[in-house]
Amino acid sequence: CVLALPAMPPRAVPCNLCGQMFFPASLKFHQKACAEKQEKAVLECPHCRMELLQAEFEAHIRKCKMAPVMEDGTSTCLLL
Repeated sequence: CVLALPAMPPRAVPCNLCGQMFFPASLKFHQKACAEKQEKAVLECPHCRMELLQAEFEAHIRKCKMAPVMEDGTSTCLLL
């Protein structure tokens, strides 16, 4: 009679930037490339439709003249 061994849990861990799974030894290399790729990603401002690099997006949203603002002058946009 052969006993079945329980399956080993996966050793892969998720990238905190994109969520893909990688083995720990390769994760740091992936994260460097992933961060560079995401900095070059282009996003569109939901208020003025301007296309911006992701690295510039949050700063633009805070000062976008088309974004709705509260009485104290701060943007009503909540960034995730």
